Amino acid sequence: MRILAVITLLLLLTARAVALDGEFRIHDPSTLVQCDGRFYTYGTGGTCLVSEDGWTWQRGITPPRRGMAPDVIHVGDRYLMYVARNVGAQPRADINLVWTKSLDTNSPAYKWEEAGAVASSDGLEDCNAIDPGLMLDPNDGKLWMVYGSYFGYIRLVELDPKSGLRKVPNSTPVNLANHAYFNLTGDPGQTILAHRLRINAEAFTPVDATLIPTGELRPVAGTAFDFRRAVSIGSRIGATALGGAAFAGPKGSAGAGEGHGR
Repeated sequence: MRILAVITLLLLLTARAVALDGEFRIHDPSTLVQCDGRFYTYGTGGTCLVSEDGWTWQRGITPPRRGMAPDVIHVGDRYLMYVARNVGAQPRADINLVWTKSLDTNSPAYKWEEAGAVASSDGLEDCNAIDPGLMLDPNDGKLWMVYGSYFGYIRLVELDPKSGLRKVPNSTPVNLANHAYFNLTGDPGQTILAHRLRINAEAFTPVDATLIPTGELRPVAGTAFDFRRAVSIGSRIGATALGGAAFAGPKGSAGAGEGHGR
């Protein structure tokens, strides 16, 4: 019994040791990048977090260009940040590039430079030019950016690694996938609430009033999120209007907080 107690204590201490610490609340964090031995990530609204070891985080300096769901990548001697903004109302948006040679605000090389728009959507096409994601192919050195949102197409464009801008200006993006809401009835007059859904998950993580996951794991049993057996979606949730689209939330919810089905 004593051995079991010691093992349990060690497991609890180990779990505590590997947990994130400090200030780590951020919305839409970018890919982690390293600069001079430190880790950096950037989020919606200009939030910047910095860490010496990847576990304990603190607030950094907000870059001059703020926006939505940025992504950052280190290419050559520059750090490229691609950040989206609404131009009016979604889905009219664009993704802009800013760059600096250092992320360390104490370095003389720290200076964000504007490079211009890389992708955009006009509000009429079936795409929303936000949420950029960057990839530098280690095999051929090609730089790619995907972007898109919760409706319409997810698109892909090739960028010039030297400039960070489109390799071929005004080239037609590749439509990789369509992220539209699903409706398998074949009848546009029907909603998805009659669909039967099964999700093999024992727990979910709630979000706070700002839609940030709290990190807590709660059992799905007895909640609106228990889809371990196939049931109709409408038996568990209602439709909540948010941002001009129908999002799922528990019946009676305000569209945010615990169980905001985004």
